[in-house]
Formats: sequence, C-alpha cells, structure tokens
Amino acid sequence: MARTTPRVERSTLVGGAGDGSTIAIDTPAWYAWLEAATTFAFVGDQGSFTARKERSARAGGYWKAYRKHKGTLRSAYLGKSADLTLERLTAVALSLATPAAAPKREPVDGSIPSAASAPSLPAGTVTFLFTDIEGSTQLWEQHPHTMPTALARHDVILHQAIESHGGVVFKTVGDSVHAVFARASDALVAGLAAQRALDIEPWESSGPLRVRMALHTGAAELRDGDYFGGPLNRVARILALGHGGQVLLSHATHDLVADDLPDRTTLHALGEYHLKDLTRPEQIFQLVCLDLPADFPPLGTIDTPPPSQPAPPSPLLATKLYIPPPRPHLVARPRLVERIQAGLAGKLTLIAAPAGFGKTTLVSEWIADRRLQIADYTKRDLNLQPLVSNLQSPGMAWVSLDAEDNDATRFWSYIIAGFQTIAPMVGTTALALLQSLQSPPAKIILTMLLNDLSALAADAVLVLDDYHVIDTPAIHKALAFMLDHLPPHVHLVMSTRADPPLPLTRLRSRGDLTELRAADLCFTADEAAAFLTRGLNINGAESSAKRIFHKVVTDLMGTARRILVVTFSRSENRARMRAIIPKIPVRTGG
Repeated sequence: MARTTPRVERSTLVGGAGDGSTIAIDTPAWYAWLEAATTFAFVGDQGSFTARKERSARAGGYWKAYRKHKGTLRSAYLGKSADLTLERLTAVALSLATPAAAPKREPVDGSIPSAASAPSLPAGTVTFLFTDIEGSTQLWEQHPHTMPTALARHDVILHQAIESHGGVVFKTVGDSVHAVFARASDALVAGLAAQRALDIEPWESSGPLRVRMALHTGAAELRDGDYFGGPLNRVARILALGHGGQVLLSHATHDLVADDLPDRTTLHALGEYHLKDLTRPEQIFQLVCLDLPADFPPLGTIDTPPPSQPAPPSPLLATKLYIPPPRPHLVARPRLVERIQAGLAGKLTLIAAPAGFGKTTLVSEWIADRRLQIADYTKRDLNLQPLVSNLQSPGMAWVSLDAEDNDATRFWSYIIAGFQTIAPMVGTTALALLQSLQSPPAKIILTMLLNDLSALAADAVLVLDDYHVIDTPAIHKALAFMLDHLPPHVHLVMSTRADPPLPLTRLRSRGDLTELRAADLCFTADEAAAFLTRGLNINGAESSAKRIFHKVVTDLMGTARRILVVTFSRSENRARMRAIIPKIPVRTGG
C-alpha cells in the first residue's frame, strides 16, 4: 500500500503519524515531528507547495518548498525546522503561487503602453506606491548574467502583491515600479506583502534585492493611462530619502491608515523633512513590522540640511542605582520581609503607602536580610559556596526615580542600566536602539530586553523606588507590556505613594501581584516598643509622657510622630499603650 504524504491544511498537520491523527502547527509537537520528518505537503488560502528536507554539512539540514506550474518547477527556502511557523509557510506559499506574466517594461524613452491594453485606473484622490531597487547599478556591474533573472522575479513579486490587493501598476521605468490604489490601506498592505515576499526569496548569486518603497495620497490628474500633478513629485522625493527594505509614508497616508494597521505592525515617526524643489516640508513615517528589518540609517537628504537632531542622551547618575543600606537602629520587621520574599513567585510586589511609612526602608531591610542569610549559610557550610554564588550573582537591581525620569528614553535607560548591575551584557542592543536617532517603537526595544532577561541563568529582581513621580502614559503602557511578558525568574518590586495605572486587577487575578499597603506597614505594639527603646534609647514603661513626646518631636521630627500616632491609633494597640504610658491619651485620627 502506497504511503500518503503528510499534509498541512490551514493550521493542522494531518497524517503525520501515518494515520488520521492531527497536530496543530506552531506547537511543540509540530516542531518535534519536523525533526524526524523528510517531506510534507502544504495547502493554504494563499497557495500550496511540497516541502522537502535538504541535508547539508550543518546538523539537521534545512527545508525547501517546491511548486510546479506549467512545466516549470520553482523553489523557495523555508529554513530550519524551528523556523517553520504557520506565518512562514503561508508567506512562502504566496510567493510560489501562480505568477502573473512578467510585465512588459516601459522603455526609458518614455513611451507608454496602448490604452486598449491598460487596466482600469482609479481617478480622483488616490494613493501612490513607488518602489526602486537600492544599489541596482552596482548589482548590474557585479552580476550582469544573473540580474536579468533576478529583476524578472522582482517584477513578478511586486506585480503580484500590488494586483492581489487592488492596485494597478501604471508605469515601470528601469527597476522602478509606480502603482496606484483607490484606498490607502490597500497600498499599505500591498507594500508590506511585497517586502515580506522579497525578504524570503532565494536570490542566489545576485544576492538579495533590497527595495525601498514610498506611499503618498493626493489628487492627481489621470490622462492617457498616466498620472500628473504634485502628489507624484512628492512621493518620488520621499522615495529618494529611503533605504532598501524600508517603507515610508507621507503624513496624508499616515492619517488614513493609522487606525487600521495590519497585525504586528506600527508606524514610527521619523520627523519633518524638506524635499528637493518642494516648498512644503513633509512629516515622514516608517512602517515597522516585527518580522521584517526595522533598523535603518537616518533618511538621506537632498540639497538641504538634515532636520535638527536630538541632543545626545544625558549621562545617567550612578548613585540612582545604589541600594540604600539599612538604617541604624532599624526595627526588624520579619513579617513584612517574609511577605516580600514570598511575593517573588509572582511578577510584581507593590508597596503603596503615603510618605513616611518606611517603604524604602522596608525594601532595603529585605535585601540586607537576604544577603545576611546567604553570608550565614556560607560561614556554616563551605560546601554551600557554589549555591550561595548563584543566589547572590543576580543580586538586586535598584533604580531611584525622580521627576526627570518621565522622559521615556531616560526612564528605560535607567531600567536597562539597573539590570546591567546584575548582568553587564543585558540590554546592550536595546539600549543602543533606544538612544539612536531613529529609535524604534518601545515594544521592539522591550522585546529585545525581555529576550536578554529570559537568557539569565539565575533569578533577578528590579526595585523601582518612588514610582509615583512617573506620570507619562507611554511609560505606564510600556511597563504594562513588560509585566505581561516578564520571564518567570525576573521580578519587579515597586514602592509608590499611589497605585500606578498598571493592569493590577489582571495581575491580582493571576496570582502575580503581592501588595503591602499603609495598614500593613503600621507598627505592631511590639514594633512600636522596639522603636521607642532602640530609636530613642528610652525604657517606655518607666518614662513619662512629656519625656517621650519631647524626644519624638525634637529628635525624629514629624516622620516619627506620624508613625507613633498611626501605630497607637489602631484599636488592638490602645490597651497596651495605656498600660505602658497610662497618662497619654491615644488619638484615633489625624
């Protein structure tokens, strides 16, 4: 009986075990199956192909996709087994789908095709997509024999992406393609699809063709199968500023597509640029997609100075990263230390209380207590030294925040610098991108940082002290993203005077939030007695009320007074307080 080739239908592998069982794509079972498999068929909405594992000198080999159409066998590189996501399979299927006939390229002399053979062109306000190949002249010089084939494949990819999204190619001059769309959103998706197909195309000896793209929306005159007017000049000037692999948008196009972007994409503002021969400057945006290159040099300029560059990042103050030492005569609070320690099982420990409740003191006590325990273990048993080193190696990262940290670049620079006190190489790439002239969106930078944190060999804790000074919504949003994706061995401790605008309810429902609030930080009767005895060096039971209040007011000022009042206002402490100092009335408020 002939064997049946396993096949992937949409998002499910059928027949992988030689029977009717199924495996979901992008699951551990799928990748485990790929390691032992040698072939499978893929059938998706965008196309189909047969995948075969090719052996190479490198262990494991790699996968290639094959599709035959009208007697011609075409292939595309899929990648190693770990690269075969459903998104990758779908993109390759699209690139191998039945290609349109290679377009008839327009002569350089400017003649245009016959109007009878031209497709229907939209009129009125339209969106233009202009493309060209970066460094094409050098490629022709270096690869004169393979460039014709590569250019033909380039044409097929662009025409297919444009036409499948409702666009029309109305002119092709050299390696430049000019297309028009009735809707700006269609033009954006077409450009994205083209860049993805170009990115995965095996270009062989010519090397990859890096294509830059520009989009602009405006009203142009349609005459004899071609367009005329200012919008074409503007989109051509924007294109000239870009780099291969980059997709640029004008302000007009940005406003039309910003509220309906494809998944995994964002728009990044690059600034305002003066365009050659045009009086009005243009606010330019870059399309950023997580599965495509996003880091490009600054935009080029034509006959005009570049836009004003931001000042270099201000240096970071090293003392903001120091962990405060425990205060002398500290009243030990083991019940709270144990709660912070237990909270490490989740993602966030929130210590929220008004000023003077000892939030910072408590966290520094917890850190000192942890280090003291490790040192004690080492003294008692030298065999524990390797374990102790592992415990102490990640240490604790500390960032003391102030109002100037509301600048997002400065805030995240301090966060990365804090983690680098634990592991110096953590976040180096993220920090470089953060401080670059064209910083990518925060999610991309945080993804790089989170990936570095995931690779840490031991637990790590970051303390954010005085987070209440932060009031920038973008920072709150980015920190919420970080908390949602925090590795299980990384934990945040936050001290604040008010609840931050973070997803506390979601964290609480998942068991990822430990909370200590003002009521928890109040002294118990034993802690209050210890505070009076150690801090004021008085035996409270034998002291008069006047002497106690005099020492409190003169030596510890308002902070200690508030602690005393709050402590003794609690009902369970009143009786003991009256027994110690019967002549002092215990206030219940203020």
